[in-house]
Amino acid sequence: MDLIFISGWSGFGCLFPNLSKKYVFLTPFHNHMEPLGIADFLKAHKAEILIGWSTGAHIVIKNLKEIKSNFEYIILISPFLAFTDFTSEKVLGIMMENLERQPELVVQSFLKKAGAPLCKEVFDKSQLLNGLRFLLTSKAEITTVPKNLCVIHGTKDRIVPLRESLKITTNVIPVEGGNHYLNETTIFKICYEISGKKVI
Repeated sequence: MDLIFISGWSGFGCLFPNLSKKYVFLTPFHNHMEPLGIADFLKAHKAEILIGWSTGAHIVIKNLKEIKSNFEYIILISPFLAFTDFTSEKVLGIMMENLERQPELVVQSFLKKAGAPLCKEVFDKSQLLNGLRFLLTSKAEITTVPKNLCVIHGTKDRIVPLRESLKITTNVIPVEGGNHYLNETTIFKICYEISGKKVI
């Protein structure tokens, strides 16, 4: 089975050990993966399932018109149209200042708030800063929801409120008690329920 996973800001492969080893796994603002490069990749490739999480989901939405026919199923986890709709520019500015001084602490604090496990990976501070700058200004819009699009959102998401998914579609699959980060077992289960395809 073909699957492409577009992760989120600081959504390193160690958070998704099976997905990142078996399938195409791209992390925005890590290993030189910029949004334009990810968009070009999605336009040039096809797969049975495309999953976008958080910032990855935002990038997918920005390019939905051009890429929707390349995938049988498009699954968005905790998507948003504009990060500043629910997080103030001031908060992002503080994150950027702290990232300059204590990058490891900022990343681990963010992942903890997201409900993710402890995950250590070498990263480039300047790339993550570019990611925060991107979130300050990037906006997406969606006029028509493709039939192959599914949206999943944790009801206890502390990073992106559930209401942000409802701006995209009223047909949101809630993950009861789920935070911003959803573990692989949950993702695999929901993917199977949506598509009938076993991910691992």
